[in-house]
Amino acid sequence: MMKKETEQSTYKEKTFLFLSRILQQYGYIITTECSGYTPPKNYPTLSRAAGAFDFMAHDPDGRTIFFSYYDKDREKLFKKVSEDLHDTDKEHFNILYYMLFPSSEEMNKFRTLEWAENWQRGFFISFEELEKKAEQIDKVDPGFIPAKFHKKNNKAHLKRSIKHFTAEIISNSPVGYGKNPEHYILKFKATGLDRILPGQFVMVDTLPVGKRTQADFNHYNNPRFRSTYRSVDLANKNFKHKSFLKRPFGIHRCYYKYFKLNYLKHLSLPPDLAEISHTLFPHEFEILYKLIPGGTGTNELKEIKKGERIKMLAPLGNPENPVSWRLNGIEEIHLVGGGVGMAPLVFFGQALKFYSYNIKAFLGIDKIETLIKSAPFAKTFASKTEHALVYIDELSKIGLESDEIFLSSENRIDKKLIMNKISESNLHNGFITEQYKAHLGKQKSHKKIMIITCGPKPMITALKKIVDEFKIPMKVLLEKRMGCGIGVCMSCVCRTIRDNREEYSRVCTDGPMFDSEEICWEKL
Repeated sequence: MMKKETEQSTYKEKTFLFLSRILQQYGYIITTECSGYTPPKNYPTLSRAAGAFDFMAHDPDGRTIFFSYYDKDREKLFKKVSEDLHDTDKEHFNILYYMLFPSSEEMNKFRTLEWAENWQRGFFISFEELEKKAEQIDKVDPGFIPAKFHKKNNKAHLKRSIKHFTAEIISNSPVGYGKNPEHYILKFKATGLDRILPGQFVMVDTLPVGKRTQADFNHYNNPRFRSTYRSVDLANKNFKHKSFLKRPFGIHRCYYKYFKLNYLKHLSLPPDLAEISHTLFPHEFEILYKLIPGGTGTNELKEIKKGERIKMLAPLGNPENPVSWRLNGIEEIHLVGGGVGMAPLVFFGQALKFYSYNIKAFLGIDKIETLIKSAPFAKTFASKTEHALVYIDELSKIGLESDEIFLSSENRIDKKLIMNKISESNLHNGFITEQYKAHLGKQKSHKKIMIITCGPKPMITALKKIVDEFKIPMKVLLEKRMGCGIGVCMSCVCRTIRDNREEYSRVCTDGPMFDSEEICWEKL
């Protein structure tokens, strides 16, 4: 018992010390006397809430952060306090509250949708990640960790495994002006996808469960037709217009319970704290897809209705860790997307804003009309349905300002549709690569910038020449046809250069994101 109490005491001492030193860098004052705290006049409930927490921090601007070690006996209190603070602060994020756990594995048990009511709009931290962050800071600033607390921590963080699961469709809404839109946004809910990360993707069945079951019952399984050549011919005709393989899609946007769509416009975490902060796992998702003329899969997908269920395989791909990029000196990230290539970059934008990166987005499209959100569904994008624009409204909702979004189009841009969503100086008639190169040419320094891009081959090839000229690192989300998504069929291989030699890499398992220096561009 004594040993356990000592370990618990050391854990709490180190947690308080590391968080104190991290927050002091950003002007916060830390105290363990929560009950004696005098709150701002416009937050009277803070004094009552303070008694539920173990320590707190506040800055000169009135922002307050509460911390509490998880205790099963205090679950009812946590629920009541989080409800009060959520109702008091609304979506201003002047009040933050964190629950602390010894390990990532234990913490992740409480990040579920089922536990959301107990910690409304709250955040989580695991000591494992906190200690790792402290070690990183100590390498740059020796003395951050007292000598008696130096200890290596090599535990795994988030366990990931590929799953087959069934998702329920919330909506399948068209995007684009006119009677025959080319783009659709499929929104669905699925607990099996909660741990997907930026850079990963899903393999989606294009027929709902009922129709897939019916399609699988074919003439080959019917004993009356097995013995005749004619039965095979009939079977082939029966399956002529049915897809057999799932289709790969990157996640376009995630939704988190108790966090409104625009919460990232108001949340501003100190970077070192942001990198170890977590919310609940997401529970709803979107993918954006484009209809392929004469294609089977996407044209099946557009017929799926609200309430139907489809099967998926995920999370797939090699996940990226945006937190590590700041260790390499990156502070600003440019998202450069061509057409539907911008879709998975919005998900990256969500993560990057949460981690307090500076972001700029560069979007290249054929014409602005392809971005108009159909009126019945537009309210999730903008207050005025006639001016709802996919990508642009979503980027705005995750916190990008009008002067941080750039738009290039080969056709004339109707400025009435933009409606102050983008600064007029950020509009360009021509290719996105022309606009991006001109933007870089106006910058005094490019040392802390990195690019993430996804789009057609001509665009990313042109970008490669630009980043080489300006000496900027670039990561590329490659788009390839895939059969399985798990590295078995080898249909998505591309030539890469690793360890100074050329080799084949599978986009589905080695990617889909690659450093631009790894790609063998002349054989792409």
